[in-house]
Amino acid sequence: MRNKPYLAAFCMILLVAALGSGCGKQQTIPEEETGFAGQSGEQAAGEEAKQSAADEGPEQEAQSTEEEQAEEAQDAEQTEKMQDTAEDPEMWLTDEELPDNIPNSLVEEQAGKTAFSSYEELIGYLEKGQGYAYVTLEGYEGQALLVADQTYEFEGSMAAMAASVYLEQNGTVRFSSAVGGQGTAYPIRWENGVVYTAGGHEVCSYFISEETQAVMVKDSVMESIDDDGTASYIGFLREKNDFNHDEAIDTDSDEIFRDKMKEYDDAPVVSFTVAED
Repeated sequence: MRNKPYLAAFCMILLVAALGSGCGKQQTIPEEETGFAGQSGEQAAGEEAKQSAADEGPEQEAQSTEEEQAEEAQDAEQTEKMQDTAEDPEMWLTDEELPDNIPNSLVEEQAGKTAFSSYEELIGYLEKGQGYAYVTLEGYEGQALLVADQTYEFEGSMAAMAASVYLEQNGTVRFSSAVGGQGTAYPIRWENGVVYTAGGHEVCSYFISEETQAVMVKDSVMESIDDDGTASYIGFLREKNDFNHDEAIDTDSDEIFRDKMKEYDDAPVVSFTVAED
């Protein structure tokens, strides 16, 4: 499911509007407007609400009760559907395509569009502090573009711990995937056509699917520690950029995890060019 980060901005606008209108502040309403002398705005509003409820009478109360019952029934139906979906993951599958106008990243929100004519056009929408970097990826001809919402200095480079991957196909640049690690101690790295991300208990790498021409996970290894402090490791490895040569991992040995973390540590940090305006 795709996120809709623009909702946060919308909520902030509502909050600012509420504060600007005096919401949360006690106000004194003139007597001629309230009909209740010597009362504050809150007191007057309370008296008005009581009077209004008395005027509406039993008929309005019955209508409100019916509306509440209808809403409760609708909520119960939606909850039941969500439970059925959780029990049967295939219910998520659909032949309908997701709308292509929903932003996948911050730069798309800023641009007001999800498709670009070139990498240069996309880069032109970046704002101060955001960054971009070109990399080559196994399975893809040409360069891919990494776009980071935030950048920071790491060992002499401007690094990012998360980025959106954009690819150009048939003359159009579109979002392919998001990649990222866990914290600033684990910046995005790249070497030999592979992007690497990591965290304290996981390491991942990425290249381009031969079949779909989209970003796919190459290797993924996760460390899990139980209540007794015993570590176990799960995940998979892919030597080729297809779905026919997966090697599943489920072991108590940390050998593969250490090997993949070493690959991550040995790869150079991706250096991002930071937008100044």
